[in-house]
Amino acid sequence: ASHDQQQTDAFDVSFGYDVTRESNKLGIDQRNTRIACRPYNYQSWYNVFGVMVTQKNVQCHWRVKVIDYQANWSLMIGLCDASAVRRYQMINKATKNEEHFAQYEHGYGVDPTGVLMNGGQTVGQYCQRFKTGDVVDIYFDALQNALWYGVNGQDFGVAYALTPNKLYRLAVTVFGPKHCLQMLGCQVVPY
Repeated sequence: ASHDQQQTDAFDVSFGYDVTRESNKLGIDQRNTRIACRPYNYQSWYNVFGVMVTQKNVQCHWRVKVIDYQANWSLMIGLCDASAVRRYQMINKATKNEEHFAQYEHGYGVDPTGVLMNGGQTVGQYCQRFKTGDVVDIYFDALQNALWYGVNGQDFGVAYALTPNKLYRLAVTVFGPKHCLQMLGCQVVPY
């Protein structure tokens, strides 16, 4: 019998991120579940990933609340192949980082205008806009290799058919200052 498991996921700070440094591009709370862009992230992408790696034969459902979104900048939420995460964490150190996870062929994102991006290409309009105060749902079904999104409880159907036999991590990238996102949790349902 299948049963839901509430998993504790958090943003990964194991790559040498010093949460006490005021000059960081990003502020992260003590539980590593809330990120806030600082003025130092001006004209730069910053990639952040969940700690949890997907498993085979499960369905995962993350919930991310948009605490603050600055429409004159950008952000993306999605999944990235776990094997590429370290690379994108390390390039965050560049003063004006121009790379984000959805430029990678196994990086899949949606932006606040509802447009999908994968492999550095815009895939097309997918869902309604999301804004400050909204909760974005990210669903991954490892059995069907499907990724889809919802906004405030409304699901929008399959956004991507992902490459089989890959493991993924939640991925968020923010461009510019003042964005703030809260990871509310992840529910895992084994088959």
